[in-house]
Amino acid sequence: MVWKVIKTVFCIIICVVFLAGAAGFVYVYSVIKDAPQIDTGGIKALLSENSVLYDSFGQELDSVYFESKRTNVNYERLPEDLKNAFIAVEDKTFWTHSGFNLVRMAGAVIEAYKSGGKISGTSTITQQLARNLYLMESRSEYTLQRKLIEAYYSILLEQDLTKEQILEAYLNRISLGFGASGVQAGAQAYFGKDVNELALTECVALAAIVQEPHAYALIKTLPSTSVSEDDENILFRNSTYTYLDNSKASEKRRQMILGLMLEQELITDREYRTAMADDLSDYLNRSIGDETNDNTYFTDYAIKEVVEDLAYEFGFGEEKAWDMLFNGGLQIYTTIDVSLQHILESEFADDSNFPAVTGYRRDKDGNILRPAGGILLYAYEKYFDEEGNFLIKPDEFVRMDNGNVVLLFGKRLNFFRTESGGNVDFSVNFKSLYLREDGVFNTINEGTIVIPAEYKNRDGDGNLIIGARFFTENPDFFTDTDAGLMVSPDNYSLNRKVVQPQAAMVIVDYATGEIKAMAGGRGAAGRLLYNRSVRPRQPVRRSSRSPSMAPRFSPQL
Repeated sequence: MVWKVIKTVFCIIICVVFLAGAAGFVYVYSVIKDAPQIDTGGIKALLSENSVLYDSFGQELDSVYFESKRTNVNYERLPEDLKNAFIAVEDKTFWTHSGFNLVRMAGAVIEAYKSGGKISGTSTITQQLARNLYLMESRSEYTLQRKLIEAYYSILLEQDLTKEQILEAYLNRISLGFGASGVQAGAQAYFGKDVNELALTECVALAAIVQEPHAYALIKTLPSTSVSEDDENILFRNSTYTYLDNSKASEKRRQMILGLMLEQELITDREYRTAMADDLSDYLNRSIGDETNDNTYFTDYAIKEVVEDLAYEFGFGEEKAWDMLFNGGLQIYTTIDVSLQHILESEFADDSNFPAVTGYRRDKDGNILRPAGGILLYAYEKYFDEEGNFLIKPDEFVRMDNGNVVLLFGKRLNFFRTESGGNVDFSVNFKSLYLREDGVFNTINEGTIVIPAEYKNRDGDGNLIIGARFFTENPDFFTDTDAGLMVSPDNYSLNRKVVQPQAAMVIVDYATGEIKAMAGGRGAAGRLLYNRSVRPRQPVRRSSRSPSMAPRFSPQL
């Protein structure tokens, strides 16, 4: 009788295990069956690279990238210490597994089931690569379904690529904070050197960042207003931003990685002790703030011309040309002479080189008048109060009985009809302003009060009508005062200030026609500001794909 019961229980257990296994198989199959197909052979196309501009002497001038810098490097150029540091901490069985660690993954699933939490801590290097390449949109989801797809893609990668190819792609793809993707960009950003020159301490430092790139970035960029001038971690500081040494944040993780490398016999005891005694701050790039924006006008001009040239040369649209520029690893050789460019920018930054703005007539409110009458520029200090509020005066608007407010045409606001995609809007714009700061004359070319199109219309006299519903649904937008309707700075925007008088200069080599330096305006900074310069000959000598990108593009202009 007892034996019969035991056999019955055993059969039940076998059936339950079989059914559970079958159900699991069906679930896994259904997930994999619906997973998008991937092309593992096209992996290099997914490893975007920033493009680089060079000056007339072949020295690197600037990088062009969308979100982060990345320059791909071949496996042979990767230091052994770098490869070993990542493998030690991220995936010590990398050279032997087939894509994922089944034991670790099963354990993590069971633990997640028991705790009702997320599945985490199971990814091999191959899985991380699969996630970063093919699962970017769902990479933050720690679900069983995403893990199964990740494991499936990992097996495909292992089948089609060598371990060396997988590790090369992984190290070229990873995010390392501070605007750097891939170990070459990380080496240059943090240590000012190429990846093949890294010491053991530097290799370990990069490996330590991957777990939390934002928190463990070796250098932090913060607004200068939020950093005390006495902060001992300052590497570089100007009026806008400050670079801070953040190497202490990853110190314990670096020590752990060194311990793992020693335990796995990837370094000697002497190397371990030497690296443990190192101060990473001594390795950080101390010339990180030496780069200058003096080349902005010239490089912006070159970039725009390259985009137009790519579109013409290959016959595709501007959007694809920009994508090639941002991600295609182009090498762009220009004609700029950096020493001349620095001189030009220095002279443009000296206000004493330019005449003062004088000889204008003003009315009683300080507004500058046109020679033939009428206001040319409104005085900023009379347009806005000390808190930046704008007041619509009683003679500039009318309240209707139905709750609408009519802003009157011909006063201090302009109303322009705009149309985009068949949708009509009427913009509410300030008229042009001027102000003096430290004796320098500045103009502001308009600004906008931001009111959604659905609430606005315009009558036959050019007046703007704001519907009563806007005031009901946005009661705090306008403040009703005895002096009129007040608009706070939160509800309008102004265009940037422009120093006057403006000027532009281009220095050309008369013998070759090559542009050697360019300045497109005073007191401006940022990208694509060259448009004040005259438009002479193209400053790009030649452009080509980097060696790994099959060189073909070589325009002569």
